[in-house]
Amino acid sequence: MEISQRLQAVAQFVTGPVVADIGTDHGYIPIYLVQTGKAKKVIAADVRPGPLARAREHIAQYGLNASIETRLGSGLSVLSPGEVQTVVVSGLGGMLLCSLLEEGAAVVASVKQLVLQPQLDVPAVRDAVHRCGFAICQEQMVYEEGKFYTVLDCIRGEEAPYNKAELRFGRRNIEKRCPVLREYLRYLWQQTKKQRRFAAQGQTDRAIARQRELEAEQNFLQEVFSCYEGQSIDGDLGSLGSTEPGGKLG
Repeated sequence: MEISQRLQAVAQFVTGPVVADIGTDHGYIPIYLVQTGKAKKVIAADVRPGPLARAREHIAQYGLNASIETRLGSGLSVLSPGEVQTVVVSGLGGMLLCSLLEEGAAVVASVKQLVLQPQLDVPAVRDAVHRCGFAICQEQMVYEEGKFYTVLDCIRGEEAPYNKAELRFGRRNIEKRCPVLREYLRYLWQQTKKQRRFAAQGQTDRAIARQRELEAEQNFLQEVFSCYEGQSIDGDLGSLGSTEPGGKLG
């Protein structure tokens, strides 16, 4: 099965051998994991009957009923502690994902690996992962169809506390000078630059305060971007191309 670049980024981190895919949607990740030998068994779960029915159809189509079990239910409630080694959650909002980890604390405490791809609020997810007793050992950013996504590979352990930049953009991304992070920083810079021009038209106390906030944001982005030595943040997006203002980091 061919899957999107975002889902490939999720699948590459999975160590298995028994995996749960929470919010499986069409069941693409479970099918891919079994087909590529990254997992021997996958529990594909979704809270919505419709998507789960489609997942069952796809699983049957590929002849993988013996390796992939489907379950209808909310979050990690479909699992028993110790039942799987790896939990995958991709495509959910960040705050929902944080709640899922909190509500499923007993299951989270029993697994060895979390592979997470939140759609929004990635810093909140990084913080939640640490509070669950996991360390983020790898991250990958993906740019696909005009949006930025982040995938977190988390294993049980501790990390030194993250600073503001690491919490927002990822310690591993900054350390390895991730090329997609570089373009994301440039994207944010350009958006903030436009907002500053608009805010400069106002002279009220609120407008002036907003101008100062945006200036501080640009200074912060410039500071983070300094890891890309010899490159300017105030330039065109690189090989990724441009994205609409609605582009998200997930």
